[in-house]
Amino acid sequence: MQEKYWYQVTIQYYVEMDNGKIKTQKDVYLIHAISISDAEHQTIKNWGNNNDAMRIVTINETKISKVIGECD
Repeated sequence: MQEKYWYQVTIQYYVEMDNGKIKTQKDVYLIHAISISDAEHQTIKNWGNNNDAMRIVTINETKISKVIGECD
């Protein structure tokens, strides 16, 4: 089994504000993956049919060794 790493993925997309202006929005995701390509694939898959509305800005391997808990 391949070892998985934590990757920080930053995406950019556009949001229409209430006043009609278009704003650039950036979000950061923490992805558990076996490679940068896998992290990219998981990010695109997460966006589903809206993936052409966003673009991946950066993908960086993190120094996180373990996530202890989750919050929703």
